[in-house]
Amino acid sequence: IKTTDMFSLVPYSYPKSKSVKEILISSMAAGILVYLFLIIFQPFGTENYHHLIFGAAFFISSLFVFRFKDWNIGSELLKIFVILVLGSIFSYLYNTLFISHVELSLENYGYMLLYSLAVGIPISTIYILSLIHISEPT
Repeated sequence: IKTTDMFSLVPYSYPKSKSVKEILISSMAAGILVYLFLIIFQPFGTENYHHLIFGAAFFISSLFVFRFKDWNIGSELLKIFVILVLGSIFSYLYNTLFISHVELSLENYGYMLLYSLAVGIPISTIYILSLIHISEPT
């Protein structure tokens, strides 16, 4: 596979939320899906997390990009990456300040970022593909 073939989908338009209500519903759904994934599979000892942090990160980032007119797959991938980074920051602060009560460190945040990516990439892939499938004309 050529590198140029891999990125050929990036410029195609991508559906995005059209109202704050839609953003709130999709954010709650995303947060609940991540929460259920963490409860069911408990990767990396995440059974201690009882929160919807990624739903909040999804809501904040979706609200921020709500006004953009031209939205494509590349923009959505960037938004998902921001959600994963923002969610990892929120999760790290939540874990450090409320669960573990340990000192903040860049090394520990790096682990949280890796955990967030490991959990978030499969869920994000399903999310992106489901919206592409839903928006396809029949």
